[in-house]
Amino acid sequence: RAGSGNIVHNSGTVTWDTGGTSTMYALSTFNNITTTTSGTTLRWFSALTLAGTLTVAANTTVHEHSSAGGAFTVNGDVSVSGTLGDSDAYSAYSFGSLTIASGGTYNATSGTTTITSETSGGYAIDHDGTFTHNNGTVLITTPATTLLDLLATGNLYNLTINHASCVARIVSHSTIDNDVTVTAGTLNTAYDVNVTVTGDVSVSGTFGLAEESGAHSFGSLTIASGGTHIATSGTTT
Repeated sequence: RAGSGNIVHNSGTVTWDTGGTSTMYALSTFNNITTTTSGTTLRWFSALTLAGTLTVAANTTVHEHSSAGGAFTVNGDVSVSGTLGDSDAYSAYSFGSLTIASGGTYNATSGTTTITSETSGGYAIDHDGTFTHNNGTVLITTPATTLLDLLATGNLYNLTINHASCVARIVSHSTIDNDVTVTAGTLNTAYDVNVTVTGDVSVSGTFGLAEESGAHSFGSLTIASGGTHIATSGTTT
């Protein structure tokens, strides 16, 4: 779809089922987009905003145009059973939540993927498929207690928590391949969950929970003035 006119989405859903590669240049905000037919590839040109949700079906692909992509904003839930993103992704992405099903793949932007809300089940990220980080950052700004299920194929690279009302809880044994930054809010783990951060941990908010007993390993730990680290009763390496 291309053109300079306007689409009024009326809270509807657009089903993309071309069965091949097509490009969207959208100057209007869509509501929901769902891919269906096996072999369908949807590329967005410039920028794309969805007021509702994105559902990427199995054996379909959605990604930004490699030479002229742009910011991708989905205000609602993003559910991936096929493939979202590719190794050339570089723009800013913002999702209400991110669910990667078994067999699904998220090729993250090398920029920042921002998560602003959560699923009805309370997950900001529910990762059961493949996550390819491309050296990008995941930024959680969910203004609530929210869950991060990160135990599947592929680790996050940088993880940042930045909302005063956010309490992000890692509920699966996890490795972060670079840095963790708690700028505001709280990051903790569920009880006996083990977490490894290969890079630096920087805390201006709160990292930890009194009930934690898992093994935690950090490249380094910096607690800023006003920041708090509540250590696990297990071992912090």
